[in-house]
Amino acid sequence: MLVSWDSWQALAGAPVGVLATWSQEEAIAYEVAEDLLGSMLAWANAQRWRELEKPTPDPAVVARWREQAADYARQRRELPGDDPAAVARAIREYGPAVRRFYDEPDAGQS
Repeated sequence: MLVSWDSWQALAGAPVGVLATWSQEEAIAYEVAEDLLGSMLAWANAQRWRELEKPTPDPAVVARWREQAADYARQRRELPGDDPAAVARAIREYGPAVRRFYDEPDAGQS
């Protein structure tokens, strides 16, 4: 099944017409920002599961991590493809945190 360019953009979550006007650098930056938010989402979920695996998980900690994961998912879903400043802001904000999580797997544990 072939999908039109506009349909693909809609499926990808980008505003229709935006991808066709992006430079290669802008497209890469958008993908990096999405990937960083996805990494933050995965990390928050991992922290939640780490808490749930404890003999007596703290419901407040579990709820906090669930809310944090939901916030990262919302940010990724709502990342504006037509706002390079917002994309750059996401990279600046989450890039160092993701690097730290990969360099220090126990960073940020509850």
